[in-house]
Amino acid sequence: MQWAGADRHFHDAAVPSLKEIKLEGNQTSLLIPAVFGKSGVKVRYVKLILPELKHSAVLAEMRFIYDWGPWGDAESNL
Repeated sequence: MQWAGADRHFHDAAVPSLKEIKLEGNQTSLLIPAVFGKSGVKVRYVKLILPELKHSAVLAEMRFIYDWGPWGDAESNL
């Protein structure tokens, strides 16, 4: 996975190694976190680079958690 700002200069996202991960039992999906640089970085583009797979796969969902800052009455946004 790669990310870029408005300049379209892509950087590799920090993702865990998937070589050792195996689905267990009836597990059909994985949650894979990716970090797009430091807090406050402005991400405009995300590029997915998918490996060749022996079986079919579906990207069912992508969630973007962003640093939106604390609410007015909150001490932090964590």
